[in-house]
Amino acid sequence: MKSYFLTLLLSFITVCGYSQEINIIFQDSVENHVNNLANTFDYIDEEYDLSSKVKIASFEGISENSKKLNLASLFNSFAQKANSLGANSFTIDESIYEVDNFIKVLISVYYLTPEELNNNFNSYPKNMIYIIGGLNKLKEKGRKIKFNGKKYLLNSLEYIEYQNEIDREATISIGGFLGAKLWIKGKEDRLPKYLSPFGFGLGSGNIGEIGLSVNTGRIYPVQLNIGQFLIHVLNKKQVLTKNKPH
Repeated sequence: MKSYFLTLLLSFITVCGYSQEINIIFQDSVENHVNNLANTFDYIDEEYDLSSKVKIASFEGISENSKKLNLASLFNSFAQKANSLGANSFTIDESIYEVDNFIKVLISVYYLTPEELNNNFNSYPKNMIYIIGGLNKLKEKGRKIKFNGKKYLLNSLEYIEYQNEIDREATISIGGFLGAKLWIKGKEDRLPKYLSPFGFGLGSGNIGEIGLSVNTGRIYPVQLNIGQFLIHVLNKKQVLTKNKPH
């Protein structure tokens, strides 16, 4: 799958931010995985068969949803620790919203070969679009966006999802007349696209093959791996949208 190579390249881009403390609640013998080449960190789709794979470790981490200690920095800490143990991929076992907007996340980590990663990417839903809200619950207000001509208020710790169709065009805009606008056309076997009106400490991404018009507003691309992580932890905002006609 040709999209795999681009995805693998983007996965090398680490998340910029603060490292968070995580707890190791299970760990296999380090000697069993010392030769693994692990420098990426990708989400394992629920449909992927892990029955023949060895779980390397399980982690627990807590996001305070603040400027420094949020889900982006927690993901970075998970990735760094997993790579150090020879793991390059993960499942999300549980996410729990606690008092004061804290979120506890439990994950398990594995090592997948390049071929297995490719098969895993093939399991991802195609032509999905995700718009992700802010991760700083206390400081970041909701952001008004327009999705396929309809206005929505995207709050922190929320995301919007939309199933695009092949050869149909979806539009996302923010900031009104002087803002930013994206046009995304559905293509066969296109991996999900993740975008956000908030940067939340991420390194630069690659919008790639998306029409873009930017003035004072900003729409940030989000890497595939952290995008997958976030949509399995954040709350989904229910919206109704329609494709633009041909």
